[in-house]
Amino acid sequence: MHTDEELAVQCQHKDEAAFQELVRRHTGPLFNFLYRYTRDRQTTEDLTQETFIKGWRHIKKFDPRRRFNTWLFTIARRTALDALKKKRNLVFSDFENEEGKNVFLETTEDPSPPPILQAEHKAFRGLFLKALDTIPGRYREVLLLRYTDDQTFDEIASILGRPLNTIKSWHRRGLTLLKEKLPKP
Repeated sequence: MHTDEELAVQCQHKDEAAFQELVRRHTGPLFNFLYRYTRDRQTTEDLTQETFIKGWRHIKKFDPRRRFNTWLFTIARRTALDALKKKRNLVFSDFENEEGKNVFLETTEDPSPPPILQAEHKAFRGLFLKALDTIPGRYREVLLLRYTDDQTFDEIASILGRPLNTIKSWHRRGLTLLKEKLPKP
């Protein structure tokens, strides 16, 4: 099995099958990432597709010494921010779909624990998300990239176009603010 970076190099030589594999691997995570910006399924689908089109169009600029995931998420973030500028009614973080179901919880919930633990986990996750919505966007974005998308600090710095120390500072500040907002045990 090829790594994402190997597939990206193949794409640089116009290998459409390699690109289709990258699309297959990254559609879900990319959709979840973009949904946090839009709160709208149709807009998220459009932005996901637009991100992949931009990725294909600019694949020659990809540096195979870097992680493909970071490069793709950077394109996605810029695409989402462009959409936000064009359409002011988009909000950064709301995890509910049209039916009022929490998409974040549904995609991250672990079905293996006993039901009582699942209920406690879901209740805490709801409190966590409400608290997360109250902190400033730059801290929220760093925390989401770190803890829901499993990005490293270096990758977050690259995605957000900020210095590594700024990202680490925002991370610490975000955790502090989040701790203040969560109910005491």
